[in-house]
Amino acid sequence: MLKGSGAVLASLGLAGCTGTSETGDESGSGTGSVPEPTALAVASEWNAIRSRLWDAAALGEAGQAEAGSAVAQNVFQRFETASGEYNAHEMLEDTSESNYEAFEEALGELRSEGLQQGNIERATEEAGIASTQLYEAQQNHAGDAVAP
Repeated sequence: MLKGSGAVLASLGLAGCTGTSETGDESGSGTGSVPEPTALAVASEWNAIRSRLWDAAALGEAGQAEAGSAVAQNVFQRFETASGEYNAHEMLEDTSESNYEAFEEALGELRSEGLQQGNIERATEEAGIASTQLYEAQQNHAGDAVAP
């Protein structure tokens, strides 16, 4: 992931971008047009998690609630066991405690109150809440230009 983001940043440098943001801030705080590679890597991991949330909900919609529940459990385990200094779990908690708490709650509800109970509407609603929490954190962490 970091190699890929480094290549993207290198190509931007070749295209005439010096890597400094519009405001001169290179901290990756979201105020510039190019975040640091760490912010990009974490935002990418959050995107992968967001995709898996929708995979779980889609499986429920397709009549495969048990498989969707397993995907949701896998997302939870992936998130909880993330390691390293800049992992998805710790960075979410550091970026926004409210987004962190709402994400974890919605992820749990997606599985337990939605998919395991066969309540697909609830599962879809909770996937949306969890996804929104990660998206908001992406905007705060990596900036509006990277989050989409």
